[in-house]
Amino acid sequence: MGICKGHPRRERTLENAEDYLDSQKPTKLVIKLTLESMNMSDNQCESVALSVESLLSDAKRMQLQCRERSEQLSMAATQLRVVSASLREQCEATQLDMVHIRRQLEELMDTKHAIEARERQTRKLSRLL
Repeated sequence: MGICKGHPRRERTLENAEDYLDSQKPTKLVIKLTLESMNMSDNQCESVALSVESLLSDAKRMQLQCRERSEQLSMAATQLRVVSASLREQCEATQLDMVHIRRQLEELMDTKHAIEARERQTRKLSRLL
């Protein structure tokens, strides 16, 4: 008879550990703990059972934290994609505005040069008269 047999809490803890490990399909970790082959006192067996319970609790808590963090990161990534698309559109619109501004500036400069040329021509004609 195993050393922890007959202790429902200890047997339940070991079953929970096996169930939990079986549920971890992507990174299945196989741990075989054979208490039956060890000579353990009740205190040692209870200590092992408490440790396993604590580890299972920690693993579940960390798994939940990872899921929550993953969801947060997923939402943040989605928000960043939306912001990025918006900034891209704004950048394209700004580039188009700059093209229009440059064309207008060129037209204004052409007009200025034409007016200056006429003014010079007018001054020359004034001097001749």
